[in-house]
Amino acid sequence: MRRWFPNRLKTAIWGITVLTFTLACVCVQRDPAAAFFFAPLRAWELLIGTIISQHYVPAINSNGQRNFTAMIGLLLIMVPSVLYTAKTPFPGLAALPPSVGAALLIAAGEGGHSLVGRLLAWRPVVFIGLMSYSLYLWHWPILVFQESSYILISAPPGSKPVKVAVFVASLIVATLSWLFVETPFRTGRFRPSRRALFLVTGIAVTLIAGVGSFTVAYEGFPARFPSEALDIDRYTNYDFTSAFRENVCFIDPKTTLGSAFTNFDKSTCLAEDPTPKHYLLIGDSHAAHLYPGLVTVFPELNISQAPLPPASLS
Repeated sequence: MRRWFPNRLKTAIWGITVLTFTLACVCVQRDPAAAFFFAPLRAWELLIGTIISQHYVPAINSNGQRNFTAMIGLLLIMVPSVLYTAKTPFPGLAALPPSVGAALLIAAGEGGHSLVGRLLAWRPVVFIGLMSYSLYLWHWPILVFQESSYILISAPPGSKPVKVAVFVASLIVATLSWLFVETPFRTGRFRPSRRALFLVTGIAVTLIAGVGSFTVAYEGFPARFPSEALDIDRYTNYDFTSAFRENVCFIDPKTTLGSAFTNFDKSTCLAEDPTPKHYLLIGDSHAAHLYPGLVTVFPELNISQAPLPPASLS
C-alpha cells in the first residue's frame, strides 16, 4: 500500500484495523484458540500503534490533556487486569481496553511529560520493562513445572501462595537471564554478526524440525517408558466417542451448538425388537458411559438410549 497507493495509506491502515478487530470479535466466540494464536486476527492491536506512530489522530500537546490521557490509558490497562477472569473471552472486544490504554500512554508521552509518565520512568519500573521479555519467556515454564511437579512449593494450583512463589521465582530467573544471556547477546561481547546469527538460527531450526519429525514418526519413542506405564496409557487414552455413540445417541450440546437433536438417530438408538426385554436408558454423558457396559453384560436385553435435552431446550 505504501509503495503503490501512498495517498491511501491512512485509509488502508484504518480499514485493516477495523476489519481485523471485527473478525477477532467474531472468531473469539467460535474458536478462541484460533483468535488468540492466528496472527492476522491480532493485527489490529499492532495497527493501533501504527495509527499513533503515523499521527493519524490529533496530537496531545497541553499539560492537562497529557495528564488526563495518560491516566485514562493507565486505568484501561490496570482495571482489566483486575476484572478479567479465565472466563473472559480474549482477545477480541476484551483486548480493546488494554490496547487502547497502551496507545494513549504512548500518545501522551510523545507530547511531553505527565504524572503517569514520571511514574513509569521510575527506575524499578524501567527495570521491569528492560527484563520483561526474559520474564515473559521464563514465567510459563516455571508455572507449568509448578503445576505438574510442585518444583517451588506444595500447594493447590492457582492458590495465592503458588501465585506469589511463581511470581518471585520468575522475577529472579528472568533477572539472571537478562543479565547473563539476553544483554550479552543483544549488546555485549557475545553479540553475533548478522551472517552468524542467520547461519546458527538456520541450523538450529533444521535440527529441531528433523528431531521433531523423527520423534513424531516414531510416536515419541514409547519404549523409553516401563511396560506397566504403557499398559495404563492404553487403558486411559482411548477414543470413547464410538463407545458412547456420541452425536448419534448421546447428543453433546457443546459440539452440536444446540441443534435440537437433529443428529439423533432414532432408528439406531430406539430400535424396536419385540423379542427380548426392552429397557430405556435416559441421561446425559453418565448414561452414555453406562451403555457400553450394559450391552456387554446383558446381551440378551434390548437397551435403547435417549439423551436428556440441554438446559436451554428443556
